[in-house]
This record gives sequence, structure tokens and C-alpha cells, in this order.
Amino acid sequence: DSKVADLDRLLSLRDALNKIKERDRYVIEKRYFDGYSQSEIASLLSISQAQVSRIENNALNSVKKLIM
Repeated sequence: DSKVADLDRLLSLRDALNKIKERDRYVIEKRYFDGYSQSEIASLLSISQAQVSRIENNALNSVKKLIM
């Protein structure tokens, strides 16, 4: 059933997000759930957009590894 598979993927994503660093999770949540740009997140965290980009990429890689 596709609903069960979707729920399983959602639970796996939630578990993976809970296992990464708090700052990484914050960036992912702002970027993908709240629709913020990297520049907006950078302003919130008082860091450069390039740093946000690195955090985002590292966080996504961590989540991928945890899910697979």
C-alpha cells in the first residue's frame, strides 16, 4: 500500500532529522519545510550564505546516509 510506504519514509526522515546536529536540522527545516532561502537563513544565524550552503549539503548527506 502506497500510504504505508509514504508513512514509513516520513518516519525514517523524522528519525534521521532527529539524529543530526541541531544547527543542521534547523537549516534543513527552515529551507525545506518553511521555504526560507539560504540568504534568509544566513541572516537568522549571522553567518554567510556560503556557510549555510555547506551546512545544508552536509546535513542532506548525513540524512541520506541515515535513511539508506
